[in-house]
Amino acid sequence: MFIFEWDTVYNASTFLKSQELKKAMQAATVIEEPEIFIFEVTSEGKTNT
Repeated sequence: MFIFEWDTVYNASTFLKSQELKKAMQAATVIEEPEIFIFEVTSEGKTNT
């Protein structure tokens, strides 16, 4: 499991769709798509987006 923080949900989504990430996963011989969850911190707490 990995946990990353971004300044915006948009930037997180952009990274997850990037060719850079795709190439890194291929180089690491990742064979299955990862299960990804994005959470956003709100004034009420964390919510799943």
